[in-house]
Amino acid sequence: MKQKFYDAAQLVHSTMCLKSNCFINNQIINANQIVAIGDDITSALHAAKLYFEIKKTYHCTPRILCVGGNGLLSKYTLKKTEGILLAYVLTSLNIPTENIVIVDNTTNTGENVLAVAKKTQADTTTIWCCTKRMSLRLERTIQKQAPTLISYYYVIEQNIYEVMRYYNCKGFLYGEPLFHELASTLNRCETYAGTYQAPLNIQITDELREAANLLEQNFRLKLPNKNLKTLFQFIRLYFTIIFNKKLMINDIELAIKEFKLHNL
Repeated sequence: MKQKFYDAAQLVHSTMCLKSNCFINNQIINANQIVAIGDDITSALHAAKLYFEIKKTYHCTPRILCVGGNGLLSKYTLKKTEGILLAYVLTSLNIPTENIVIVDNTTNTGENVLAVAKKTQADTTTIWCCTKRMSLRLERTIQKQAPTLISYYYVIEQNIYEVMRYYNCKGFLYGEPLFHELASTLNRCETYAGTYQAPLNIQITDELREAANLLEQNFRLKLPNKNLKTLFQFIRLYFTIIFNKKLMINDIELAIKEFKLHNL
């Protein structure tokens, strides 16, 4: 994989994101609810960490919503929904099942946000525990579709090389699945601004747009106007992941053990 793709991906990943705001004077806020969301178990790993930190600080236990149906690739790679997988990770980290709610009858970010809103009472303080690459798009969606939610964010700090794991499928083919995801970030934010998402509130520099355009030209699985090249890319990704499911499953278990050892 050419270095220019890694450089472009790193720029998009590090720029189109939020900063965590759920700590005040280095102390976590007293949230009633944590949301683990998406196809990356990193969200559940860190949601567990937040759960125990709130429990230790305030002597109460928030509930954790595990949110996500089946995405473009996860519907082929998982025998369960994203929400069920996130819940499995939480129970493996000793979160009681009575504190876990699975929300998985959804197909996209907007539906995820609305599903959380329906299950959330008006006075509930929510921390959205999300990956860096999802954070800005998620926050813009919440601002548009559920602005009355009391929302804070815990954004998992990783560079693109740390993101590339087998457990989230982003480590296959030298990170190509991650490039496809990042290639759509700016496009989706601008396309859906004013409809499904609030308009962007960050400056789009020429450098950022150039990086996004480079990724769009080469990795289009999550973008419109797909072509024959896109089909071949999907087939290659599909069979690579299907033939390496055991590697993915083993990496999930390894990640849980490593996180439990070093963080809980």
